[in-house]
Amino acid sequence: MSAIYRFINIESLKEGILAYRNKFTKNTMSAFEYYLPESLIKKSSLNQQEKMVTTTWENKGIDPVKGACGTIMENVKISGYLQYGLYWCAVKKILLKNGFLQNDIDDERIANIYKSDSDLKTLILAYAFADYYKRNWLRGTRDFYINDTDKYVLFDEEMEL
Repeated sequence: MSAIYRFINIESLKEGILAYRNKFTKNTMSAFEYYLPESLIKKSSLNQQEKMVTTTWENKGIDPVKGACGTIMENVKISGYLQYGLYWCAVKKILLKNGFLQNDIDDERIANIYKSDSDLKTLILAYAFADYYKRNWLRGTRDFYINDTDKYVLFDEEMEL
């Protein structure tokens, strides 16, 4: 028996695996539902965050959406675009509109699902998802579920260069 097996409580390991597996059963929220804006952040909290971000950037004399775009681009340089998951298509659309990127988005359908009623709220949601991604996925994960069974592989050629 190797040394590693002596320190693992097999029953605890089994319980942890079962708890993880049951996390996405029909008794709880599906993986797809968790990605959606309504599940990621409460609407009242989103509105508060939008006001706070707006005030912060306006006090600096900067358009809030452009300021948030700049923050997103800095984060992309550090941690990559994959951290934004399925929100990336909506984020990229906003970045394009504000002159931060040049090439068009790859999937308009996904961009329309993962957007909010304002560009700033969409960026806040994407940032919240990036935080969730960092806590729950291995860096570089690009496979996301667009519903309970169909996988979407996020690949942006412009960002991979």
